[in-house]
Amino acid sequence: MIIFRATFTSYYNYNLQVFIMSVFWLLVSFWWCMGVNNPTVITVSMDTQSNLNKQSSALAIVDKNGGNDNEEEVTVSEEEVIQNINEFTPTNEWKTIEEGQVIPAGLHVRIDLQTGKKEAKLIDKNNDEPLETTSGPASMSFTPEELKMALKNMKLSHDDVKHGDVHRTMSHSEKAAGTAFRSYAELKRTLGEMSMREESDATVMARLLAEYGASHDTEKRRNILVDLEYYVHQIDNAQDFVKMGGLAVVREALNSSHSELRAEAAHVLGSSLQSNPKVQVAVLEAAMLQPLIHRLNEIPADLTERRRMLYAISCLVRHFPLAQEKFVSYGGIQVLVGLFENSGVHKLQVKAVDLVSDLLVERHGILEDTVPLNNELLQQRLQQYNSVNLEKVLRDQLWCNRVVKLLITDEHDTRERVLQALKLLSHDVCIPTSDQDLLEFLQTMQSEYTRLVQVDGADDSYFLHLHQLASDVLEVLRRSAVKDEL
Repeated sequence: MIIFRATFTSYYNYNLQVFIMSVFWLLVSFWWCMGVNNPTVITVSMDTQSNLNKQSSALAIVDKNGGNDNEEEVTVSEEEVIQNINEFTPTNEWKTIEEGQVIPAGLHVRIDLQTGKKEAKLIDKNNDEPLETTSGPASMSFTPEELKMALKNMKLSHDDVKHGDVHRTMSHSEKAAGTAFRSYAELKRTLGEMSMREESDATVMARLLAEYGASHDTEKRRNILVDLEYYVHQIDNAQDFVKMGGLAVVREALNSSHSELRAEAAHVLGSSLQSNPKVQVAVLEAAMLQPLIHRLNEIPADLTERRRMLYAISCLVRHFPLAQEKFVSYGGIQVLVGLFENSGVHKLQVKAVDLVSDLLVERHGILEDTVPLNNELLQQRLQQYNSVNLEKVLRDQLWCNRVVKLLITDEHDTRERVLQALKLLSHDVCIPTSDQDLLEFLQTMQSEYTRLVQVDGADDSYFLHLHQLASDVLEVLRRSAVKDEL
């Protein structure tokens, strides 16, 4: 049992103290009679002085073993009790910080982000290496007075800071932290020493052309052509490429015995020709159309190479009626028809169909235009288009009969492109036919898309579009056949 005895010293509370003492001893007598043995008595003595704003306390611990002879009193200050209970005692080794402990200032602390465990230790003052938890300017410490003086002396070197009348030199760690960041003037001077400069596209292309002429390694030359193809996509770069003699390099590569060089050369040529009339004129004047047609017709030839040749031809003749006239006179349509005699070139055949269809759409747009031609250049272009009887050449080569064969496929995209071509060709190119096999095949396709529309719903505009295309082509062919019989 714990017994508390409190004594309050005050000159005006004497009667109250007598009353409290009487009650206290009455309670002690009662507890003693109840047989409480070996009580531990903790005596707390407090002195209150109204004229001083200070309190002190003493703690006495008494172990009662039948008498007061073994009483031992230990006096502990209030500050020491709080410190012993709550404050963390650091050492030179990592030590776990318990919950609720107060950490003194100036310790090296680390936290495990996975477990939440916190540890601390004393900072090793003999070690000049930067701490794990601090780096850079954050590890530099200054007093408020030092910072104020530093702001006033901004023109001073970063190695020195005036502190009042005392010249303070930065420590080794502070200098190391300061060198982590450089001023704009230092960066500018460093970059200037490195002689960094940016090459223009024209400079890069000239350098690549020079490297191509100096090298005899096939792989290196191929890589150079790949790089050139990237630059000539831009219209200005393509024109600069022509001015610096790039067409001569392309011509040489087209005549190379290596298929990969010929393919990359055609790729460079096609990319430079896209929507670039000046380059189109230069290539036609350089007589490069005929070699492209020859390589396209060459059998056997690599499929990639033939695809690149067709790409270059397509970019050259689009919106260029004079080149279209040369293409027809050089036998270009016959070469496209010959593609349908080869197997394994299905995609190449579809691209040939797209090219012819685009040329017909382009011609119809110019010839059917009702806008008055007040411009001499436009009149000249119209005459050039009229000089090319493309439709007659396609009829003579039975182009429609070749195109129809591409419908025999399960690819709806290919069917769409072929049906659009047939719809365009049916008016001027396709010969009226009573071929029952062809008509029955178109009827079967029409029924197939009718079923797909019913299955997928009328809202499926794609299959509905294909169904309409098949119906239009079938109707035109039937009408043409009836007119021919009459």
